[in-house]
Amino acid sequence: MTRASNTTTFAKEPHPLRKFSNQIFSIRGRSNRAKFWLAYLVACGQFVFAAVVIKVGGGPPSSTPILLVACAFGLLGIVLALLATIRRLHDRSRSGHWFWLFCLLPGAMEAFANALAGQDLTSRVLVAWIYLLAAGFSIWGFVEIVCLPGTAGPNRYGPDPLQDKQSLAAASPR
Repeated sequence: MTRASNTTTFAKEPHPLRKFSNQIFSIRGRSNRAKFWLAYLVACGQFVFAAVVIKVGGGPPSSTPILLVACAFGLLGIVLALLATIRRLHDRSRSGHWFWLFCLLPGAMEAFANALAGQDLTSRVLVAWIYLLAAGFSIWGFVEIVCLPGTAGPNRYGPDPLQDKQSLAAASPR
């Protein structure tokens, strides 16, 4: 007597921690605002850990290895923040190159304005205009990356990260 097997093969879902690490270290795809802030929280944790390592590690004889560990964690935090910002820009249907406009250009403009700073009225007015322009780019980037929702539906960077949640909410009985 043989027993019929009634097994269904399911695609094996990755472990949630592996799925999270694959998402946080990837430049591909889209991140909604919640995933963006979660990635930034992890990046801030890296910065805090680096600061604690530097503060606790303290003494000159052992400072080189401690500084290397702290720099590695700080660099990891910078990379995580950069990747999260690019995925968030993808959610807004923007290329990752917009990062340069929103994040690096204002800092470069402020450095240029500091180099121009002088005592005469013309240089002060020019510096003020450069600071205002840099602030405008920073505010635009903040609104674009942090405040506005992502593009509804799929775009060229992938499916809508909120699509599953929205379809489940619409299908659930009230």
